[in-house]
Amino acid sequence: MHPLGPTGRATCLGVAALLSGAVVSGAYAAGACSGTITASLAHSLPVPLIVALQTHVDGSTNPSLVQRFVDGLRRGGISLSREGNVTLRLALSLGAPLRASGTMISGSYKAFEWATEEQTSAPQAQRHIRADLLSLSATLVDNVEQTQSWVASIQCVVQTDDSGALAEDIGEIIGHDIGQTIVGQRF
Repeated sequence: MHPLGPTGRATCLGVAALLSGAVVSGAYAAGACSGTITASLAHSLPVPLIVALQTHVDGSTNPSLVQRFVDGLRRGGISLSREGNVTLRLALSLGAPLRASGTMISGSYKAFEWATEEQTSAPQAQRHIRADLLSLSATLVDNVEQTQSWVASIQCVVQTDDSGALAEDIGEIIGHDIGQTIVGQRF
């Protein structure tokens, strides 16, 4: 047994991580995607931080999926408005793992538009995305300074066929980590 006991040991590890510059964060939304996030803060962010999306919910080809992403951002602690002081831009690649033929079926998307509105609302019509490889790039642009202030990359394996749950979990992960510098943190 550690001389400080379990509580003292955990406290020491947390303090050591903070002193080393590592990011110690709480639990992420569980389950929809398993992977890592890497992020870098290039410039300080405005205070208070109010995020606008590059594509508004009602301007999307799949508003219900974008709304689930927004719900995740809010759960992650982010305030959103059409007139935000920063704009969140997303680029996403979703690809099936290598098939027996050695080919990979994939697609690149602006935000979360890999599923149609019909596929999101009718479970029997959903595209099977479980085990797909998701690669997402998120950029936060300061609307006054016109500079990229924060950049993040998420790489994960999808653990569900529920596109809405995936969008919401990714939103929560991004919302939780906006403004932080992180190197390969697992979720």
